[in-house]
Amino acid sequence: MPTPHSDYYAHTLEIDFLCFSSGGEDPLAGEPTRIVKHVSGTELIEMDMEICVGLSAVLLTGSDNVLLVFDWKRAQNIVVSVIGIGDLLA
Repeated sequence: MPTPHSDYYAHTLEIDFLCFSSGGEDPLAGEPTRIVKHVSGTELIEMDMEICVGLSAVLLTGSDNVLLVFDWKRAQNIVVSVIGIGDLLA
């Protein structure tokens, strides 16, 4: 198996839904940990997230810009969309 270059990395972007009063898993979350994306290679990806009531919107920016919206209480995907840089600046 080849050895990866020093600038190679692999990681997972994930969200943990926590209950503020206890610091533990949020009992309302359909899945206490939501895996957003597995990343490997040399690409840097930034993740921004907003939660409004039962919906969570996640914007991943990198070589591709991806918008994900899901119902975190039911653990269901609602929207996954690749958007262009022009859409981000509008």
